[in-house]
Amino acid sequence: MFGINLIDIAVILLYFFMMIWIGYQSMKKIKNQEDYFLGGRRFGKLIQTFAAFGQATSAESGVTTSTMVRTNGVAGIWAFLSGGLLWMPITWMTCLWYRRMRYLTLANFFKERYGSR
Repeated sequence: MFGINLIDIAVILLYFFMMIWIGYQSMKKIKNQEDYFLGGRRFGKLIQTFAAFGQATSAESGVTTSTMVRTNGVAGIWAFLSGGLLWMPITWMTCLWYRRMRYLTLANFFKERYGSR
């Protein structure tokens, strides 16, 4: 059928069923914005640090760096060093500050600190 074996179709359907089931189970646990963004603050410091690492990096980092090196030579590595490598420890430290201050994002901190949007 369409060049796909029956076992392949079964695996694809099982995958979709599992994704829907995981989404439904997660939906039942999310009651407010804090549950959605921070998992109800049930994460430990290590998991929160890994989450911040994932937010600070992306798939485009490697593509951007290789493009900059291709066009600018070895000096293009600064596209990664200045953009990602130097800011990564700051991202790790701020995620622990957010946890301590009970804020979801840096924007929440500035809104509360300076009283403006």
